[in-house]
Amino acid sequence: MPRHPKKWKKVLTGAAILTAAACIIGSGASNFGALTDRAAMLSVGLAFPEGGLSLLNRDHEALVQEGTHAAAAPPNETSQPPTVSAASSQAASSEASSTPETSETVSQAPEPTEVPEDQRGPIQEQKIGTSGDNFENVWVKNSTGRTISIQEELEKTPDINMQDDGPKVLIMHTHTTEGYELFDRGYYDKSYSIRTTDATQSVVRVGDEIQKALEAQGIGVIHDTTVHDYPAYNGSYGRSADTVKAQLEKNPSIQVVLDIHRDGITREDGTRVKPTVEIDGKKAAQVMIIAGCESESVSHPDWELNLRLAMRLQQNLATNFPDLARPLKFMNANYNQNLTHGSILIEMGSEANTLDEAMYSGQMVGQALGEVLNQLKE
Repeated sequence: MPRHPKKWKKVLTGAAILTAAACIIGSGASNFGALTDRAAMLSVGLAFPEGGLSLLNRDHEALVQEGTHAAAAPPNETSQPPTVSAASSQAASSEASSTPETSETVSQAPEPTEVPEDQRGPIQEQKIGTSGDNFENVWVKNSTGRTISIQEELEKTPDINMQDDGPKVLIMHTHTTEGYELFDRGYYDKSYSIRTTDATQSVVRVGDEIQKALEAQGIGVIHDTTVHDYPAYNGSYGRSADTVKAQLEKNPSIQVVLDIHRDGITREDGTRVKPTVEIDGKKAAQVMIIAGCESESVSHPDWELNLRLAMRLQQNLATNFPDLARPLKFMNANYNQNLTHGSILIEMGSEANTLDEAMYSGQMVGQALGEVLNQLKE
């Protein structure tokens, strides 16, 4: 990741200190460890602005469990756009494309060049375990203050019409330029940006794998690769909402909207956590489903309908691909999920996972969702 200009150093340091202080006052010294992590992430806020701002509104849980990626940006986003670079140090960046390369091509990426010791950042690979409320393989981390019954929600049928003709699933990306490591080498290159406009190296490529897995099960899919977070990062959710609305108007048969992201989990010391699980002898990036609900400050009617579908997907993943899914995160937010009764946001690994690991997870997510949707035809 490119270094910030000198003129920003004092701003970044001050912002981090002020944020930590404000959080400690509001939350108590017992949360100091998690809060210092948030302050550290705010120091990256000008490169990843949505992340820095949203930390002020996050619940006080350990970063290693929740990650630092800002899936939910405040409506009044105010900061600079992120740095976007080439997909690798060996290739120049290109504009996002709706026709990305095949997985075979991606897997043949050149060997990494030697990275000087002082440019290497630590990566900790680990499997993030289960926590929160549980019922029959569905784990939910509930930070809303609401009491929900996982069992009762699973027993209710999602409001999804799978009987009519036409495409049923829209895949899109609010943060389209989120990228991954290309090499599994145990560390990251500090000079390498994990955002890219090359759609063959970003979450767009992961969306392609989900699309292929769904279509293999007879489900029509539209994959909209519109870039919403570059060159302007602020307002990404507003732009992605416009994309979803346009697609729904053009294709009223759409029942499910998948907003595919990748998480960011960085500790105070700069270590990037790589949530990984081995499935059938191959590394996969752990995934996290996020579902929102209405609160005093968030408008999200009929949020229960989205949650029912999300829980069924969570259960299928846990049953067929043990440990692939981290606990479902249930929050006071809407993430544009108020636009349909079948909207789901999924974090596909973190910035420390490789593209191949995230693509492999995409195949399994697509298979699981396809099974859930086809069951609704019966």
